[in-house]
Amino acid sequence: PLCTPALAATLNTPADLAHARLLRHPLLPWQPWFAAAGLTWPAPESGPEFDDAMMMLEAAAAGGGVALSVGLLARSYLAAGTLVAPFD
Repeated sequence: PLCTPALAATLNTPADLAHARLLRHPLLPWQPWFAAAGLTWPAPESGPEFDDAMMMLEAAAAGGGVALSVGLLARSYLAAGTLVAPFD
């Protein structure tokens, strides 16, 4: 997951995502990440959904929520510090 540093400061464990706005993309599903984090949650069915992964990252960088992404797409956001990985 990736989000702004301010939002990351409110997320101490993956379970804290229960109270976060999760940004969705059809090719980057949340459920496998939940399972890998030990959470038995279903895929989110509400919240903003984006067809364009870069638009989803822009929304996350603007404080719109938490996004999943592959490192290559997010590299410039991570380098600039506009997005961070809250659980690293």
